[in-house]
Amino acid sequence: MCQSLRMWSVKISAIAVCMLAVALDASATTIVVRKDGTGDHEIVQHALQVAADGDTIRIGPGRYDEFFDDADPQQVKSTVAWITANDLTIIGAGSHQTYLGPASYYAPQGGASIVGGARGLECEISGVTLEGAFDALNWREGGLVIRECEIRNCMIGVNVFRNSFLQVVGTKFSTREGGSSGISMYHVEEEVVLENCEFGGTGVGVSAVGSIVSVTSSEFTCQSGIGTADGANVQVTNCTMSGDLEKCIDAFGNSVVIVADSYLESNDSVVEVTVGSEFQATSTVLAGGQTGATIRIATGSQATIHACHILNEGDYSVVVEGFTGDLVVQDLTENYWGTTDAAQVAAWILDGADDPGVHSLVHYLPMADGQVSTEKQSWDQLKAFFR
Repeated sequence: MCQSLRMWSVKISAIAVCMLAVALDASATTIVVRKDGTGDHEIVQHALQVAADGDTIRIGPGRYDEFFDDADPQQVKSTVAWITANDLTIIGAGSHQTYLGPASYYAPQGGASIVGGARGLECEISGVTLEGAFDALNWREGGLVIRECEIRNCMIGVNVFRNSFLQVVGTKFSTREGGSSGISMYHVEEEVVLENCEFGGTGVGVSAVGSIVSVTSSEFTCQSGIGTADGANVQVTNCTMSGDLEKCIDAFGNSVVIVADSYLESNDSVVEVTVGSEFQATSTVLAGGQTGATIRIATGSQATIHACHILNEGDYSVVVEGFTGDLVVQDLTENYWGTTDAAQVAAWILDGADDPGVHSLVHYLPMADGQVSTEKQSWDQLKAFFR
């Protein structure tokens, strides 16, 4: 009898949970914002002020550039959209139709963000262009999903602090002149996912501090590709970094960067690994170094590179410096260096064999006896380095 009662109790509890979930879903509201007055509101912030947890806000075509200074008493910056509801979904008519922010850069005293929110909230944004302020999206201690957006003419595109998660898919970034980064993240708890994105403009495409990041199928034509610090761990797969980049990867401060099936080309050093960091690469083209080395390794860092093309356009393919403790071996075996002449490759490497004060050696033998398979290479790109 008691067992039967317990079973009925469990069933009733399950039914109650389902009914509660349905009720909560039914209570969610869709709020429409349209410039022409045919929606529920004409101004984005007015819709946000009446939004409740779980609501959806649909924003029609047009430019929404009304800034508010008093949307939240603790918010110092002016914002176009200040969010206070949790689990909110914001959907535009498309990034070429819905614009949040001014066409010209807006820099009031105290600064401005296009979208911000109270701490600890979760939100998904899609189908809009965010532009014209210091940062397009400023988010703290919550979760954020961005899909099919364009973020431009800002100093920082997405600025997140201690978030629980961040996912950015199919989004194009272009920072303004003097801008610092497309995405700047500080100690995000869960893995950050960046997929099918484009990073242009000045500054760094992705700046990761103390975060775990996966970057896939993305293109970087900005000033610098990816910068890491404070123990960040970044996985780069099937990406292209080319154009006028000064640097593709800057692994700093006990960070780990792992690259596979990618094409990395820059004017200065393609990769810099410093201050106790680690760099790994497979099936990747590393090309450039006109004003520096293709790869620079310093101060207790480690590089492991296999089945790659290491192609220099300057004096050195690899420079190792700043190693004063125990001998550290850099494993760069089984790569193609643009030649099969081992003496020439040795001349392109500057390490402890050249300066006994540098306690690190590059192991480059055996070499690949020809070009190795790399996913992101094109024959036109590779041939350009041998003309």
